Amino acid sequence: MTTPLVSVCIPNYNYARYVDACLGSVLAQSYPELEIVFVDNASTDASVERAKAHGERVQVHVNPCNLGMVRNFNRAFELSRGEYLVFLSTDDALMPDFAARCVGVLEAHRSAGLVVCEREEIDAEGRTLDCPPFFYDQSCLVPSESQLPVLMMTGMGVPCQVMFRRSVFAASGGFSERFSHAFDWHSNFRCVLHADLVYLRERLAHYRVVPGHNT
Repeated sequence: MTTPLVSVCIPNYNYARYVDACLGSVLAQSYPELEIVFVDNASTDASVERAKAHGERVQVHVNPCNLGMVRNFNRAFELSRGEYLVFLSTDDALMPDFAARCVGVLEAHRSAGLVVCEREEIDAEGRTLDCPPFFYDQSCLVPSESQLPVLMMTGMGVPCQVMFRRSVFAASGGFSERFSHAFDWHSNFRCVLHADLVYLRERLAHYRVVPGHNT
């Protein structure tokens, strides 16, 4: 029995101060089959040097010019190979069992195209803030036709909370470059057009809330 490859795609721009915490959380994952794709969007700080310091497990790619945030997310997808995908902003982090738990769910529910877990929120210094409420009251598989009306009314799952099945993400067209904000929620909606969604009522990611947050 093969273990599916998970690609953790990390688009970065001028977030050197968070690179070590972000990559450290990925390298500490309990899941063994990880590909780490770090794509720097022509940063002017020490981001690339920080990323390269983590060794050969981190594939560091540097864009010759800034592509814009959404295009850089798609560039990270283009460079990845995994059957499952995670898009992790450099100021966010994963808890150690994130990949293992999400892969287990997607392997068990083949009709699902993505799994959305819950998050803890942290501030610029890494201190835990008040956690947002759980979206549903239990873990569950939500059929596409039931989840779509919900996503038409509200967003659900920033990138660090979501693992995609690659085939479904590709069929959805990736992240739409028509949007500079909420492109992640739009992508979740488009994926649910093609497949069911699994909600995992576990806090498995750290989402950083800082002034001037891009997303």
